[in-house]
Amino acid sequence: MSTFKELVKHQPSLLAAVDVRNWTLLHLAIDSKQLDIMRLLIKLGADPHARTSPTTFFIPIYLRGLSLSPGDIARTHGRPVVQAYLDALASNGLEFRAVCEEKDDSYDIFWPAFEQLEGNFLLSPCST
Repeated sequence: MSTFKELVKHQPSLLAAVDVRNWTLLHLAIDSKQLDIMRLLIKLGADPHARTSPTTFFIPIYLRGLSLSPGDIARTHGRPVVQAYLDALASNGLEFRAVCEEKDDSYDIFWPAFEQLEGNFLLSPCST
């Protein structure tokens, strides 16, 4: 982790680097469930709005042909990964609203477009 921090300090463009599928380091960290790296990337300013290219090239079957945000990928890994992602966004001052989808106990993430949300985020908790 310290080596990565040092690399980003001297090469901040790494946060925006993408592979041939248009996956950023944030997409990759979430997909591989590297939550400490995910938290660090968000803290350093990685773009939570970045979208992948819809492709079938080295993509899990359930994600093929879709353009995905880091949040979309988090949702495919279940509640613990989604909660870690939401916590990282909130603790870094990003504004969003997370709404629990009762039918599958997952979250939809909504970003402010024109109006300012009160506080940093609004969270509608899933029932436990």
